[in-house]
Amino acid sequence: MKTLTLNNDQKIIYIGCNKSKLYGRIFGLILLSTTIGFISFVLFTVGIDFNKSPAFIKFFFFPLLGIIYLLLILRVSFDLFLLSTSVEMDYEKKNILLNYFLKQPEVIEVSNIAKFSEVDIATRYNSSECILIYTKDNKKHLLGEYTLKEWLPIKKFLEENQIEFIGHEKFNIDSYSINNIKSKK
Repeated sequence: MKTLTLNNDQKIIYIGCNKSKLYGRIFGLILLSTTIGFISFVLFTVGIDFNKSPAFIKFFFFPLLGIIYLLLILRVSFDLFLLSTSVEMDYEKKNILLNYFLKQPEVIEVSNIAKFSEVDIATRYNSSECILIYTKDNKKHLLGEYTLKEWLPIKKFLEENQIEFIGHEKFNIDSYSINNIKSKK
């Protein structure tokens, strides 16, 4: 976290990305894509006689493997597109600037924030604490350890601006991603 104080005492707090998770997602996406390409190359260059293959392999195993890889690639891509990679909180302008890896930055004015809550995102290996911000135009923004270095300064900023805290709530990252995609249409 960096605190910038400009000449006119304007205070801006910058929180950068959680680099290990960001680079892990990028590496995972590259690895998955490369694996699919390699498997496809081997299957179709070296050749498998699909006429002699058991029906189980032709009609169940290969389509299932393809669906699993597709879902994994979509999941990682959605994380890179939908989740912020850095945050700037401006105390004078009373706004939060969200920067993304694959889309344009977005500004949330404090006057447009309806409420916020704390959520936990459980993954296979660990859990990440986050803040879920609800805006008055029915959008949700997830900010926290899942993508950022830290989240407590965000909570402090929201509390100092008297935004309603609604407590801790259950959260599913997959439904969040799906709902965000639907709201973009």
